[in-house]
This record gives sequence, structure tokens and C-alpha cells, in this order.
Amino acid sequence: YEVFGSLIIDKSSQDETKITSDGELKLLDIGKPLLRFDFEETHSLNERQILGMFTSKSLLPEKIAMHGRDLYDCIHNHGIFGQQYDAPVADVEIVEGGIKGNAGKFNG
Repeated sequence: YEVFGSLIIDKSSQDETKITSDGELKLLDIGKPLLRFDFEETHSLNERQILGMFTSKSLLPEKIAMHGRDLYDCIHNHGIFGQQYDAPVADVEIVEGGIKGNAGKFNG
């Protein structure tokens, strides 16, 4: 198995409870964006695992079927929800001229 994070709640002190977390179990800072896509580039779907998305043969599939289409690419999420909210995409062209840098032109 592979460890994706940890959450420790230490109640050994009578004065305070100490909470530490990291990885996929890191506590959320709701003051930051949950989802943030920069549209700088698309990535191969099997470049990094999207937790909960897999096929019967692979945790890092080369493609995944969604709504009758085969998807090979994704756009990484840089928000605090992290890689489990990477966006599998099809027919997306990265174009210049977005509000902050590049943008995604969805052609599907």
C-alpha cells in the first residue's frame, strides 16, 4: 500500500489538544481556493494518480471513459483539494489571453 497522508490528534496533555496533518489528510484552509486550474499545460492522465479514479487493470490508467468518450489528458488542480480533484479533459486547447495567464478553450 501507499501512504497518502496522516492525521494525528494528540490529547495526551490536559491543557491542550494538538492536531497535526499532512498529505491528502491535511486539514483544509477554507480561506484558500479549493479548486484552481492554471491552464498552463495539459498532462497525461497517467502522470499522477487521481484518487478514486482507476480501471480494473490500473491505478494510473492511460485513458478513462467518461460520458461515452475516452479521455487521455487532465489539468492539474493547484487548489487545496489537490490531485484528487485533477480534471480529466478532452478537446481542450491551451490558449493565451486568459485573465491571469493562459486559458482553456473547450471544443467539445
